[in-house]
Amino acid sequence: MQELIEKYSDENISKILSEKNEMVVKKKAAEEDALKIFEGSSFEGIGTESWKLLWQHAREFSEKHAYPQFPFPYTGTTRNVFCVINH
Repeated sequence: MQELIEKYSDENISKILSEKNEMVVKKKAAEEDALKIFEGSSFEGIGTESWKLLWQHAREFSEKHAYPQFPFPYTGTTRNVFCVINH
């Protein structure tokens, strides 16, 4: 019982809520920045859920397989995770 009391203390709950709020703020900022970056793009659908999923999976692939030593999106080469055709 004591373990549950400590786990659900006001201090721990406040910490969790604060971290959740920070996550929400950062997510909103990232989404707004992405929309600004791609505003006026010739592509439609940027910022949609399918676009976000594509970006998320490209990030995971890049970080785990293609360029694990570099932060995403790695642009230091002519090949990236979106351009899979070798020339």
